[in-house]
Amino acid sequence: MNSKSFIFEQVEHQLGENKIEISKKYPEVKGLVKITGIPNVYETNEDIVTLSSLAVEKILKKKFDCLITVSQSHDYFLPGLSSLIIDKLNLSNKIYCLDINQGCSGFAHALYISYNLLDDFENIVIVCADKYRSKLSDSDRSTNAVFSDCSSATLIKKVNKGLKINRKSFIFDGNKWDYLYQKINKDLNNGYLYMSGGELWNYTRASILPIIVDMAKTFKYDNLYLHQASKLVFEGISSKASAYIKNIPSNFEIYGNTVSSSIPLLLQNRLEEINKSKSLIAGFGVGLNAMLLELTN
Repeated sequence: MNSKSFIFEQVEHQLGENKIEISKKYPEVKGLVKITGIPNVYETNEDIVTLSSLAVEKILKKKFDCLITVSQSHDYFLPGLSSLIIDKLNLSNKIYCLDINQGCSGFAHALYISYNLLDDFENIVIVCADKYRSKLSDSDRSTNAVFSDCSSATLIKKVNKGLKINRKSFIFDGNKWDYLYQKINKDLNNGYLYMSGGELWNYTRASILPIIVDMAKTFKYDNLYLHQASKLVFEGISSKASAYIKNIPSNFEIYGNTVSSSIPLLLQNRLEEINKSKSLIAGFGVGLNAMLLELTN
């Protein structure tokens, strides 16, 4: 068994400053909010570096030696977002930086990588930041009614006795990439983000849900922290998993789908809960891919 262990020391976030009421934006579409479970979404006018830095600033009193960023909303093709955060906040050039392009499952991937870096680093910050709303066509109600702009900063700290990642399960299905994509040039969907919500849910239900339920049934977790895609997806998964896991919190109804930040937002006010129990983290989405991590104390 791996001897490394950690705790979630602190989680902070920065939500888009502009609140959008879906029922007012689309008054002609009856029942839209009932389906998604998302009454409000949030949009920012800030660039992604500023949005990210606003979350990181809230944990600067804690020293860290590794910074991992997760984003699909870059203002620059290069350099990576981590370098730009280091510059904006005037942080040490001795901080190890790594950038991940992964979307809704990105936090779970970053946490897995962080865990395997604990031999070299004591305090690791995972920054998740996405501005999907800047990618959306005004005519696309299905995406406009779901996604929120948000950043989060999660500080994990190496400790003598804490959480371990004992099991992982992942799936990558590149053949389904065109269920959710954005092309750099405009020869596909005029350069806007495209999402086939129905096909995504069908794939999740057929390929990812059985893995979650099997792990829950076999290994008996206290908590299940799911990516907060929408009411449809959350209830579709939790209705099956709740036979084996009682605590399956949600926050899509508060924040909307914040992409890579949705799981950090779940954890922010539940640090003692996750640090002292046995949990399953499940991130899934664009790629298509999923990463499931078993955390045990």
